[in-house]
Amino acid sequence: PIDQPAQVLKVSQPGHSFEANRLPMSWGIVGTATGRGWDALEDIPLMQDSGNPNRWRRQRVELKQGEFKFRANRNWEINYGLVEGSELAPYAENISVAADGVYDILLDVSSQTGPSFEIKPSNLLEPRD
Repeated sequence: PIDQPAQVLKVSQPGHSFEANRLPMSWGIVGTATGRGWDALEDIPLMQDSGNPNRWRRQRVELKQGEFKFRANRNWEINYGLVEGSELAPYAENISVAADGVYDILLDVSSQTGPSFEIKPSNLLEPRD
């Protein structure tokens, strides 16, 4: 969640020092597929993976036929959409949801080569994480 405490980063070189706050990060989805629309005050939040802080997921989220994007900290400064139909990129095209349903979503921002995501229909018979 956004209300995590910020971390202070300190960088020093001989004769120079710099200090900055590192803001906590949260991820969510927003768009017509969420049922809340593009101007929603609240995204559908993704939960940070306890084993990898750069992976965010949400299980059994109800989505409608429509579109969504991933965005950080409930604003548009950092957001991901699709380029060429399958790769996530900043400020790219919306991600389509073909049919109403219940889905599991994973956003992975841990790779040096770029973020990736997975969306698949939920198996409602499996227990949640």
